[in-house]
Amino acid sequence: MKSILKREGARTRRFFNAVILRLVRRIHSSVRAGSGMDPLHSQRMTAVVSVCACACAFLILAAPAQAQDRSAYNRIMENKTIRCGYLPYEPFVSVDPVSGEMGGIVHDYLNAVAAREGLTIDWVEEVNIDQIVPALDYGRIDAFCIPCSPEKNWREHLDFSGPLGGTPYYVYVPADSDMTDEQLRTATFLTVDGYALTEITSGFFPDADQFSMPQMTPVPEMFKTLENHKVDAFVNEHISASRYMENNPGAIRRFSDAPVITMRMFLVTPKGDENMAALFNETFDTGLPENEPLIRDLIAAYGMPKDAFLIGDDCKNPSVTENGTAICR
Repeated sequence: MKSILKREGARTRRFFNAVILRLVRRIHSSVRAGSGMDPLHSQRMTAVVSVCACACAFLILAAPAQAQDRSAYNRIMENKTIRCGYLPYEPFVSVDPVSGEMGGIVHDYLNAVAAREGLTIDWVEEVNIDQIVPALDYGRIDAFCIPCSPEKNWREHLDFSGPLGGTPYYVYVPADSDMTDEQLRTATFLTVDGYALTEITSGFFPDADQFSMPQMTPVPEMFKTLENHKVDAFVNEHISASRYMENNPGAIRRFSDAPVITMRMFLVTPKGDENMAALFNETFDTGLPENEPLIRDLIAAYGMPKDAFLIGDDCKNPSVTENGTAICR
């Protein structure tokens, strides 16, 4: 048991050390660059960074003592309940701002499949992306229950189980754009810190310029930036784009009907809990014969475009790229 706690704590420490290092480097870079700060402000900023880093380091060093002594799988088998963390991600998971009532394709799907298997889904808390690893490691949640696409860095800290489907990513441009294929290669693309679309853009359009927006930018604001010609192009999944085009006719369009890439989406489970991964793969895979009719009915009920989320055999030749990204060929 001590070896398990040590291993879990070490993984958490590695994750937060990387986060802290990036934070310290960014802020110290800003201080060195000046950014209009007077010397006193610069000294204060450096002190703040040091204090924050020390505080985070204290939490990280304390991690082994606070780690859970039971796996997520064992807790589920004992309580017959899966505690899900989530983020509102329509139409997969939605939360009514007034009543707090939850819904969505994945929300309804997981509830129904779990009930069929004698389990209950408890949607316990909203979890920001940067909190997924500690929320799982400390046992606050058993799984992160919105569709997520794995890549190499995330795979070091998390397992991706229970395949949900494939999401095609397309290039979108302003509706009146007359850009050619050749011009697209060196166009200015909108990207978002920490999003898969940024990695996709860099990989498929290496000669393009990038206009980066903060991670917390609302999706409609991203598309509005494109619509207003502040950027030339934007790589994104069709689910969000189709909703924006429905609400804003004539604002943006696909550059081409051929997707740039189709990313496979999974639920997120604790790293190294093989029983948990097997449970999710054998229970929640949307491609299973007992699950596919349900997920297709929910996709239709929520009005999602048929080509926006690929289920079962619609995801051709599923594979993993060299950098760990799961895709449909």
